[in-house]
Amino acid sequence: MARERLRIWLVKAHEPVPTDGSGVRLLRMAMFAEALAEAGHEVVWWTSTFFHGGKVQRYEHDETVDVRDNYRIRFVWAPGYRKNLSLARVRNHRAVARRLREQLDRESKPDIVVSAFPTPELCAVSAEYGRAEGVPTLIDIRDLWPDFLYTLGPDWARPLIKAGLIPMARGVRRTMARATGVIGISQSFMEWGATMGGRKVGPNDAHFPLGYMPKPPTAEELAAADAYWDERGVGRRDDEFIACYFGIIGECDDMATCIEAARLLRDGNRPFRFVLAGMGPRVPEYQRAAADLPNVLLPGWVEKPHIWSLVRRSKVGLIPVFPGSVDHSLDAIPNKAHEYLYAGLPVLSAYPGDMERFIERHGCGQAIQPGDARGLADILVSLHDDPERYARLASNAKTAFDEHLHGAKVYQGLMEHVEAVAARARRQ
Repeated sequence: MARERLRIWLVKAHEPVPTDGSGVRLLRMAMFAEALAEAGHEVVWWTSTFFHGGKVQRYEHDETVDVRDNYRIRFVWAPGYRKNLSLARVRNHRAVARRLREQLDRESKPDIVVSAFPTPELCAVSAEYGRAEGVPTLIDIRDLWPDFLYTLGPDWARPLIKAGLIPMARGVRRTMARATGVIGISQSFMEWGATMGGRKVGPNDAHFPLGYMPKPPTAEELAAADAYWDERGVGRRDDEFIACYFGIIGECDDMATCIEAARLLRDGNRPFRFVLAGMGPRVPEYQRAAADLPNVLLPGWVEKPHIWSLVRRSKVGLIPVFPGSVDHSLDAIPNKAHEYLYAGLPVLSAYPGDMERFIERHGCGQAIQPGDARGLADILVSLHDDPERYARLASNAKTAFDEHLHGAKVYQGLMEHVEAVAARARRQ
């Protein structure tokens, strides 16, 4: 049966778009947009001129870019910001939403809108538009605002933060109530959205994980990346047991425990090495702490081809967090886990919630205790000394990715859900 062609609006700022360059890692909305366009739907992605990742303006005015005949990106202008936690970012969010609302009525009405949450402001505009125009609107929940924001700042300030976020909480409840349905990157996120909307989960609600669409680098890019790691001696020995990490190294990401585990393993007779790639405010501190450890490398930020090369030299992928730093936003499977699993790396993770359950359900790694360097070291030794168990975990990792997290499956399922919601709306 032929698929009915739908006009679908996607609303998501602060995420890379295909025109940002080959070195940029595309995320959920970009992968979903491509899947929709491949299936023949007409796609319009509304986003901001300001590129959150690079903190630069893509354009100095509103702009429209055709990605393909049936897929275009509408950039609406908004002022930029330098710090993620700042009044300038608040102004950016409000400006994008205000400008988006001005633009929507100038476009032909879509069949359905899918708006990513956060930001609350853009989702509010999307839900308001959908309610006014009779267009079904789905809110795709990636993070829990304002719940997550309550955890920011010192303990003594949290009551003040919570009080200050009361207007946002009211707005989020109103948005979720107006939406036709909610999508969550986890079941708990989906249930949170329905609860915020004052209702039970229904047929228009669903959860789909962050799907990952593997895109190998070019031969030239991979050769350069391989040379980079070769120069640093990573994977020089065939028997080297590399534990890797890559991505943002933020306040939750516990490189200290990894460094301490490396220290415990330094003088053993097994060739363990930790490669912790990424940037963040504490990286210089970590580099100093590991300066005397030949089995630790903190190279700073590396590009996607270097990640591709690194995971194929590694034995396990690390997802460490500091004790007590975990919050509701972590009740999902983080992006880096997808790349670990795709490469067949068992995942050693301190994340609770969905990540822990996924590892246990599929036998593709092992949960680690936050802050337990000795426990992490012991797990690495056990995996090194039991090649049969290691091989089983590695095989399970690849299978789990292919069956549950591959973007082709995730975004096909999400697309079918969007089509079903649009069809139900037409029948009403």
